Amino acid sequence: MVDQAAEQDQNRFPAQLVHTGTAGTAETLKRTGQASGAANTHITGGTVETDAVEVTGANGGSVAVGSANAIELTFTGVTQGIKIDASNDNSGTIYVGNAGVSELGGSAIFGELVAGESLSMDFNDASFPVYIRSSAASQKAWKTALT
Repeated sequence: MVDQAAEQDQNRFPAQLVHTGTAGTAETLKRTGQASGAANTHITGGTVETDAVEVTGANGGSVAVGSANAIELTFTGVTQGIKIDASNDNSGTIYVGNAGVSELGGSAIFGELVAGESLSMDFNDASFPVYIRSSAASQKAWKTALT
């Protein structure tokens, strides 16, 4: 649901909150927005710290993927986070991992996507490329990066 105040105030933007952590210990909330940037909020023992990340743009597009070879996802600029979407028309599973990711899901260290599913993650390490491969030929994925 979009925050009604965000729709009325141009200085605010709709955000997505993601929770990670173990109950009773540090909890992390990440607030991400479209063009306005991202802020990481760390809540530990009642202390709140926020780190801002400057997001200057977004890029991406469609990627044809099959079972024959792993496809490296490349982006323009230094990424802050990426999102991978499996096309609604896909009949196979798309596996996300390192260069050794197989059409059977081996080395799919980031996960797998069936038609209509997506995967989002913080990602700013160009020395560790992300690859996708499908269990079937002629599949499509969409890649997006916040830079």
